[in-house]
Amino acid sequence: MHTITKIEVDWIVEALKMTSGYYRIHSKRTSQIEASLAILRAEQLEAIMEKLEKAVKDKNKRIAIEY
Repeated sequence: MHTITKIEVDWIVEALKMTSGYYRIHSKRTSQIEASLAILRAEQLEAIMEKLEKAVKDKNKRIAIEY
């Protein structure tokens, strides 16, 4: 089993926020197809970020990885 601290999860959440913001800015500067993909990626990262934030807020000690 691997252990990740709350601080490490907070860092991951912050990195996801920055990256999703980058994708949203990038989507305004590109072609329509690339913009759509950038927005989709930003939404996916934000969904992951929300799940991690909720896990930290609820003080969950287990996070499942689905394959």
